[in-house]
Amino acid sequence: MRGWVPALTLAGLTGCSLLGITAAAHEHIVLRVNCGAEEDYVDAAGHRWRADRWATPDSGWGAVGGLTARRADLAVDRTDAPEVYRSERYSMRAYSFALPDGDYALRLHFAETYDGAAFEGGRVFSVTVNGKPALEDFDPFAAAGALAVPVVRRVDAVRVTAGDLRIEFRQQVQNPEVNGIEIIAKDITPEEAADMAEQLGQKPQAAHEEVGSRMLDGLRWPPHWVTRLGCIEGGLSYLGRDVSRPWLAGASGYAFALNINKQLCPSAPFVWDSGESFDALARNAGYVVQRVTDESSEDRDAARRAAWEMVRGALDEGTPCFSFDIGGGEYFVVHGYDEGGYYYRGFDNSSQGPIPWQALGTTGIVDVVHVAAIRATEPADDRTAVRDAIRFALDMQQQAASTPDDAAYMRGVRAYDWWIAALRDPDSNPHGASFNAQYWAECRRLAVEFLKEADGRLADPELAPLFADAAADYATVSENLNAVAEALPMDGEWEPRLKDDHLMNELIAHLEAARDAEEKGLEALARLLQVLDSAGEAT
Repeated sequence: MRGWVPALTLAGLTGCSLLGITAAAHEHIVLRVNCGAEEDYVDAAGHRWRADRWATPDSGWGAVGGLTARRADLAVDRTDAPEVYRSERYSMRAYSFALPDGDYALRLHFAETYDGAAFEGGRVFSVTVNGKPALEDFDPFAAAGALAVPVVRRVDAVRVTAGDLRIEFRQQVQNPEVNGIEIIAKDITPEEAADMAEQLGQKPQAAHEEVGSRMLDGLRWPPHWVTRLGCIEGGLSYLGRDVSRPWLAGASGYAFALNINKQLCPSAPFVWDSGESFDALARNAGYVVQRVTDESSEDRDAARRAAWEMVRGALDEGTPCFSFDIGGGEYFVVHGYDEGGYYYRGFDNSSQGPIPWQALGTTGIVDVVHVAAIRATEPADDRTAVRDAIRFALDMQQQAASTPDDAAYMRGVRAYDWWIAALRDPDSNPHGASFNAQYWAECRRLAVEFLKEADGRLADPELAPLFADAAADYATVSENLNAVAEALPMDGEWEPRLKDDHLMNELIAHLEAARDAEEKGLEALARLLQVLDSAGEAT
């Protein structure tokens, strides 16, 4: 049976059949969490569900990472607590609860409320409790049989021995989600249960330090698949710098980047030295980046403190900032702060937050602290910017040539062969197949426009035919990658497409054509660089 794990006893009921049942005589519910909710909620049975919170050293309990969604008008039947299922937390790593040692049980509440995953297999994930399997291959829609139908799973035999109960979520298809959590204490007196419930229900104390506040109200995040580039574009726009998107993408190197994981993991675009390679070209485009990055140190809290201090100082002086993994596994502009933490924008450009500074680097798919500030500077002359961008594209091929075949990632034109092999591999990441297509197709569209703009800016008759050749080759690359991206939209229905042999053969043909065109394009770029370098030597 889907979701059954012998290691922990599970009782699964759908809808109010469980919500209407109180704990056994020797059990006491000490906390109900309305995941994703901003305010406490009292259901029809009189039970109080606590608003969601972040797990920080002072919070007592809360979410480790993730985003929240609210569907206020959703019709939810078969329950005394419909509000619980109108909000959710998704893409979280875990929930952590500081509890006295002892025996506990859990009730985990789910409902599939997202249309894009409203089919069997649309969302699948697993859950562990203190390291032991609790739910495996769990599909909320399949368990309920319909959209917006509550499903409750009970987890027994939960033993807390080190003062911490940790519920961890592992993504398989789409992002894991949870709507509600109930903590049930066993073998304690009613008085002890009341004390525990009161303590768990208390709101975390505010930070003692006086931090003030600052909001950059005009800072926005221009939509990009290349989200870091979107943050930079938004920052420069806020600073009053008029830089076209193609010029920014080309001069910084993003337009010519390519990195593919062997199984098309969607991490590939981000596994790139935290942006250092691109930031080395930033001055050519008229900006510099100040970063605080920590991916591996044991004292991650020190890095979070350094990031907090840097961002506050930058925002105080009107300098736009951005961060990775502050609102999920992407880059977002950080437009403000107050005593509650960071405020950020992304995707729909609504202001999100506050995110406690102690939670930075726990809200997405990787454990990394990364914040940056964008400062405008005098750009390089156009010829230098073009020359360095082309050199970046060619140098990437040399780096790829020395990459061993057993590496996890491949850059440059060699990456196309890995991409093709991954589409033939049934174990490749379905989400990553779509995401990589969208991301790299955008890069190559910008490469074409950058080469055309560079030709116009330099207005050099000797370079014009070389620019035309390179732009034509990259236009072929762009057309073929666009075809792949259009065939694999980000709509959640990836797996059926990847099982369509006819479609896969078409996509592989497009990737082969893109690879061949990019090889020609690189040859054209090499000819361009030769002329640019010789002209520089002559002057």
